[in-house]
Amino acid sequence: MVEAILFLARTGIQWRYLPDRYPPWEAVWQQWRRWRENGVWARAMSRIARLIRSMKRAHVEPTMGMIDAQTVRGGRTGP
Repeated sequence: MVEAILFLARTGIQWRYLPDRYPPWEAVWQQWRRWRENGVWARAMSRIARLIRSMKRAHVEPTMGMIDAQTVRGGRTGP
């Protein structure tokens, strides 16, 4: 299940186009949704990010943020 979700994230394909070597897309989507709703997915991704940063000998927590012009331009819609 995790491999299927990571494949989707890595490739950007739609759920319905998940290759046959993975479980049915509906089952994968339902599991991802459950994990997302109770915070499991966010905790897992945070842990993976910390491990990668640690392996690269970077600070475990990011020390800088970056906003590009597209992000700023998109944020102007509102009251």
